[in-house]
Amino acid sequence: MVTAHLAGELELGLYPLLDGHRYHWPAADCDGSTAMLDALAYLEAARAAGAPAALEVSRSGLGAHVWLFFTAPVTAATARQVGSGLLREAIAVRGRMDLTSYDRLFPSQDSSRSAASAT
Repeated sequence: MVTAHLAGELELGLYPLLDGHRYHWPAADCDGSTAMLDALAYLEAARAAGAPAALEVSRSGLGAHVWLFFTAPVTAATARQVGSGLLREAIAVRGRMDLTSYDRLFPSQDSSRSAASAT
């Protein structure tokens, strides 16, 4: 299955939430005309902070993902705080990043419990 995915014959996805609402790697998603410039600013901000990061061009070629890698799992809340902080730094690096390309940060929530199941 992985070989078929890498060959573009099959699309696979995964939900990286571990037990205890922890993650090894969050990712920032950028799409649109300024996606690559904004993703590169995010990557630069991550590297300036000493955070291991990698850039991936979306399959469409119109977007990009910046993956951050932690040496040990962190809570989803911490992953989101780090990712959001790097977004603020990316805006400073880029100088005029208006967030039109920034789509979202994965993980999208602090836990796997939905609002409906929290009652």
